[in-house]
Amino acid sequence: MQHTSSKTLTRRSLIGSHPESAEHFARIFAVLRECKAALVQGVPVNQREVYYRLKAQELVRCQRDVSCSLLDCVSLLNVPRNALGVLSSGKGLVSGSITLHTRGREVDCTQEAFALPGDVEGLQRFVLQSAGAAFVLVIEKETVFQALTRAQLWEECPCILVTARGMPDLATRAFLSHVSKSFPRLPLFGLVDWNPDGLAILSLYRFGSAAMALESPRFTLPGLRWAGVHASWLQTDGQHMQALTQRDLRVAQGLRERLRGPAPHWAAELDAMLAAGRKADVEALPGALAPTLLEALRCAM
Repeated sequence: MQHTSSKTLTRRSLIGSHPESAEHFARIFAVLRECKAALVQGVPVNQREVYYRLKAQELVRCQRDVSCSLLDCVSLLNVPRNALGVLSSGKGLVSGSITLHTRGREVDCTQEAFALPGDVEGLQRFVLQSAGAAFVLVIEKETVFQALTRAQLWEECPCILVTARGMPDLATRAFLSHVSKSFPRLPLFGLVDWNPDGLAILSLYRFGSAAMALESPRFTLPGLRWAGVHASWLQTDGQHMQALTQRDLRVAQGLRERLRGPAPHWAAELDAMLAAGRKADVEALPGALAPTLLEALRCAM
């Protein structure tokens, strides 16, 4: 089996000498069986439902087992996930200066945060109406998203706020791609923690994932810029910062070389983290976040 992307081609066998390879092979067939049932019935199945069914049969231990098997099915059959009749579980939230029109429903996101469904193709059919937004802000953490939503950041400067509540799912990335294509002049900014994981999340939004090579390139955001957190936002005395862990260092080393060509400014910020040996969360910033953020965004625009 092979995973491909615009830059790499990797091959691996589904069958090996290790006992776990047999389990993985069995999981793939179990997932394909669920896909066939969904397609025959004409009713898409949620990935979470597949997980609970296979867990009851003691074929999977965690959600990741199902996700990995689905990715292998996509690669084996060379079709997008939606063609298999399986929908991902939606994680994304959107609020701010945008109105969504879907299936006869109108959602004004200044009035309530909207939970994005996991139907990637269905999201592409949303009719979007921007209420004069000046930018889109992609936020790593739900806590930060909720804080800026409660503060109604769009009252200070019209904007659209989106979060995938951590590592981005395909549906949130598909929605952001749809927003970007619908409003091509609208700048996109990312707000993540000042740590290697935050930068990894930002990189996934912008460049996609080699592990999802068939689907991922459709939803890259090449125009995404890093709004913060930056080293310049942090107190020089190191207050509210933590030491980088060994895991952080491994993530950073993997990112470093990948970013140096396509995003040298991001690589330089990563170098600053490594030189300091420190990291910081968005929530640890001194003072109110909104004024600092808006000032940085106004300068960037």
